[in-house]
Amino acid sequence: RQMCIRDSPSALAAASPAFVTINGFLTSFLTSATGLERYVTPDSGLVAAADYRSVQVTKLVANHSAPDDTAPAEATTLHVLATVNAVTAQFAPVQLDYPIALKVTAGRWSVTGLD
Repeated sequence: RQMCIRDSPSALAAASPAFVTINGFLTSFLTSATGLERYVTPDSGLVAAADYRSVQVTKLVANHSAPDDTAPAEATTLHVLATVNAVTAQFAPVQLDYPIALKVTAGRWSVTGLD
């Protein structure tokens, strides 16, 4: 397995705040889209790679369930494995998996790093 699942794995709905955060993070991390700072904690150490023309999150599996409508309590953590369909600068399609750590800060999900 690529990620440590402490509890039962749980798929995240596309409309959930955690999914929206990860989608925005991966788009700004992997493509030339701006705004990475909106999705990461200041101490994440993550900088945009901008290696891909486009990305689409196709699946998110978390180590435990997360609310679909609101962010949970401050400092709650979540570990997810994101499956992404990306297109390279040479227009080649690739599938990527990213293990991502999230934490609730200031009432919203933020990426703290890659696991």
